[in-house]
Amino acid sequence: MQKKRTSTQEERNDIMTLATYNKQHEKNMREMDEYINSFKKLDRAEAEKKAKESLIRSGVLNKDGTVKERICNL
Repeated sequence: MQKKRTSTQEERNDIMTLATYNKQHEKNMREMDEYINSFKKLDRAEAEKKAKESLIRSGVLNKDGTVKERICNL
């Protein structure tokens, strides 16, 4: 008769990590939907201005609005 294998604490942590990841992923997706919907409520010029400011703030665009050559350090 084989001894029943029990899960290790590390394996239990991995399961919780996956559950936490899924919960966070769903939250992020809801927030992105809300963010996109907030743009749909704006007129086009205001939405473009807000999007440009966001891209500058997040480091995708330079302060002059041009696309950065690199947006991350490898």
